[in-house]
Amino acid sequence: MMSLRPLAAPTALLALLIGCRSVQSFAPYGSRFSSVTRHVSSTSTSDDVAASDGATDEECEVLLLDHLNINHEKGRQDALKSFYFDFLGCAIDPRKYDENYVAGKKINSFLDGEDERFAPLRETEFLVGVVDDMMMINDPWGSQFCILPSDDPVEDRAAGEGAQPVMEGHSPSEGLAMEDLTVYVEHGSNLAGIGRFYETVLGAPTIDEGDQSISVAMGERQTLTFQYHPDGKDAKVEHHDLSFAEPADEDAEAALPVYPSNHGPHISLYVTNLSRAYKAADALGVLYVNPRFKRRAYTMDEAIDQCMFRLIDIVDPLDTEGRVIVKLEHEVRSAKTRDGSKYKSCPLLKV
Repeated sequence: MMSLRPLAAPTALLALLIGCRSVQSFAPYGSRFSSVTRHVSSTSTSDDVAASDGATDEECEVLLLDHLNINHEKGRQDALKSFYFDFLGCAIDPRKYDENYVAGKKINSFLDGEDERFAPLRETEFLVGVVDDMMMINDPWGSQFCILPSDDPVEDRAAGEGAQPVMEGHSPSEGLAMEDLTVYVEHGSNLAGIGRFYETVLGAPTIDEGDQSISVAMGERQTLTFQYHPDGKDAKVEHHDLSFAEPADEDAEAALPVYPSNHGPHISLYVTNLSRAYKAADALGVLYVNPRFKRRAYTMDEAIDQCMFRLIDIVDPLDTEGRVIVKLEHEVRSAKTRDGSKYKSCPLLKV
C-alpha cells in the first residue's frame, strides 16, 4: 500500500466514484441525504417537475450538478489527454468530438513511469497518493480529486435515471458519478450566507454546516461544498479570471449591458423552475452574461428560450449591502424547454 504524498493545496476538490467490486462500501456523503431525499420526494418527482416557463408559483429545486468546466493550460492538450482520458478513464463526449482526443485504455501501471502515455504528466503538478480505499490525486494544474471505490457500480452509475452520450464503439467513463464538488474559500467567508444564497436562488437546502465548511444538496445524489482553504487564514482564493479582452460583437445592440469575460471555472446544474431561479438571481443583482459563450441570456425570455442563464456572484440574501462572498460562475440550466419538452442536453431520462 502506497503512503500518501504531500499534496499542493488546490482551489477545488472533486469526489468521484469508480467501479470496483472487491471493496467494502464507502459512502461518506450518502448518509447526509436522508432528510433531503424526503424533502425532494414530498414536493415533486421526476415525472411532475414543472415547466420552467410558466410555473412561477412552483418551488425551484436542483435536479443535477451536471459538470465542472475547467480551462486548461494553452498548448498542453497532451497533459489533458493523458490525465483525463488515459489516467482517469473518462469517456469522450461525442458532441465535442472535434475538440477532444480519442481516449486510450487505462492500465494499472501508471505509477511505475514505464507507460509513455503518462509521460506528459511527469513535469506537472500531477501527484498520486493512496489511503485505504481512496486515491488522492492532483491533476496537472493542481486541482485535487478524491477517487472513491464503489461496491455497487450499477447503482452508483444510476443509468436508469439518465446518462451522458457515449461515442459509438467506446465504453462509458470509468468514473461513475461526481458525488461532491468542494470549492475552497478564504477563511472568514460567510458560510451561512452561502447556504442562504443557494436556498433562496436555487432551492438547494443546506445538509451539513460546520465551523469550516457548508454543504448544499445538488439533487438527491450530489453535494456542493464550500470549505475554508487548507493553507490557513493567509491563503488567497479566486475562482474567477475576468477581463474585457474579448472583441466586441458588432451585431450586439448598444443598449445591452457589458460584462467582462470570465476565463475561470464554471459549474453547470439543472433546476426544475428556471423562471423562479432567474427572478431570485435578478432580485439579488447577481445575473451574469459571459461573452466567451455564444448563448447569452440578457432577459428572462432569452433565458427561457435558451434554457439557461448565468450568475457569478454569491451573496448573502440577508446582507443589505450585497457584498460578494465568493465569485464562482454558474450555468443554471432548465431541464425543460419553453414548450415543456425535455431540453436536448439534459442527461436525465425523466424530467
